[in-house]
Amino acid sequence: EGADPQKIHVGLTGSPALLVDYHEILQHDIRSISGLAFLAVLMLFLLAFRRIGGLFVAGVPLAVGVIWSLAFARLVIGEINVFTAGSVAILCGLAIDFTIHLYNRYLEEAHSGLDMWRAFQAAHGEAGLGILAAAGTTSWAFLAAGMSRFRGLRDLGLICAAGIVLSLIAAFLLVPALTAIFARLRPAPDKPRGLASFGLTPVLRFVTSRPRRVVIIGFIVVLLLIW
Repeated sequence: EGADPQKIHVGLTGSPALLVDYHEILQHDIRSISGLAFLAVLMLFLLAFRRIGGLFVAGVPLAVGVIWSLAFARLVIGEINVFTAGSVAILCGLAIDFTIHLYNRYLEEAHSGLDMWRAFQAAHGEAGLGILAAAGTTSWAFLAAGMSRFRGLRDLGLICAAGIVLSLIAAFLLVPALTAIFARLRPAPDKPRGLASFGLTPVLRFVTSRPRRVVIIGFIVVLLLIW
């Protein structure tokens, strides 16, 4: 009584209103977090390889792997919840490694004088074995989370475990296919440019020249963190 009508706010509450808010927040987070993670990963890839064509070689397999993973979530789990919404960002950060190692090994072999078939044969036959081992161990780690009794953690583990395998398949198939397409569009041989070091060269020089000091410092830091 006596309150200003323009200062009175009317709203809805209860389970239906909270559910609507939950869905709106979830949809916004999936779009924003997933899109930001995807773009950030590709920008770092471009900075490292310094090849515009490499963006497509890396971006297309990564996008395909993520889409396959979301399809798996829809068919097997049925939904994406607030706990599994970050699975796309996790997959973007992990699955790009497959493309990086395959593409970098291909460039090394191509710059050494091998043709495309022999270069990818070396990349898949040698680097591919290490990539396969890394994908297997990572996938098994997520499968361990998939045995949790908490549904959110279980769903996250299953989505990421399947997503790692699906992204690996996409990388093995699409990286050589896209590279072959770009080679036909640009028949000129690729020039060696080398990966960006991101300032790790002086760090490596310090570590190799003073290994005992590095180990002692690391040990002290670990003890302090445990304490």
